[in-house]
Amino acid sequence: MSTALLDQVETYIRASFAKTEVVTVQPYGGEFNTGEMDKVSYTCPAIFVTVLGWQPLHAGHRLSGKYARQVRVAAFVVAKNAKREVRMRQGMALAEKLCLVMRQWMPDSSASTLINVGPLEDDASAENLYSRAVDKLGQSVWLVDWHQAVKPIAGADGKPALYDWLSVAIEDTARITEPAAAPPTGAPLTVTEKIIFPTN
Repeated sequence: MSTALLDQVETYIRASFAKTEVVTVQPYGGEFNTGEMDKVSYTCPAIFVTVLGWQPLHAGHRLSGKYARQVRVAAFVVAKNAKREVRMRQGMALAEKLCLVMRQWMPDSSASTLINVGPLEDDASAENLYSRAVDKLGQSVWLVDWHQAVKPIAGADGKPALYDWLSVAIEDTARITEPAAAPPTGAPLTVTEKIIFPTN
């Protein structure tokens, strides 16, 4: 259910920004920090979308009832420029536009066979994730997060349809290099022990 929401959010964000505004829009399964930034291939400006978690959705919301949940979605907005002030302003402008874009989203669930997605009931929030390590990379990172109401569409048996995991394509773009093992030097070590058993 939340994976279907993630797909819809990614598609909507991609359609809302021209390629000249945002080059990379893709899901990201983790905390986007300096430890991760070196291992991910992307072109700035970029937006990485992820789901941080969910909780049951109680009465008083547009979507409520059995199986309804409030999903916390986040987007990491990344900008790059040689000048700190320029990249800070680029990231801030993109984060602000993303907040407005998500608030205006009126999801069309008519084509979905899995979930109904409600529009945002509150504005998205944004936070500057500046750190010296991010600054050294010549980038700025902003976190935009919001809550989205989601309810599965019940099947004929009254139970929600499960996401078809057989149709999910998983791509690993991590670049990890292992150092080559050092060749052994000299003769291999051997250990011998002399054991003497007492005789009676």
